[in-house]
Amino acid sequence: MAAKTDIVTIDGKPSDSAAAAAVAADLTLYPRDLKASDDLRATAVVDPTYSSIKIANASDRDLRNATIWIDGKYAAQIGQVPARGTVTIQRSDLVNRDGSAAPVADLKNVARIQLQTRDNLYNLQGPVFDNR
Repeated sequence: MAAKTDIVTIDGKPSDSAAAAAVAADLTLYPRDLKASDDLRATAVVDPTYSSIKIANASDRDLRNATIWIDGKYAAQIGQVPARGTVTIQRSDLVNRDGSAAPVADLKNVARIQLQTRDNLYNLQGPVFDNR
């Protein structure tokens, strides 16, 4: 059985900062060769403390082996966003090519969140800022 490499918090399981560093080392550049589409029914919600982003997948299909991109600068790899389900990504897991985590200021001012699969790049709805 292959080792699980997800670095996000899913169902309350904590992420691993060592895994985040490994992702940064393997992180490719933002996929400029893919044309972003609005075809995916999914929304990004930034929490009120700017410490995490929840991705809500309203589609009927699981999204596997995806990368979440924040303004084309920070990325986190996720194993799966289940159909009609959610996944939460911790701010500390969003890293740039140097391995630096996204600062709070970048989540306060995020303009675009995208989800990349092997062959597609999707614009997520939002981001929505949860001001509870």
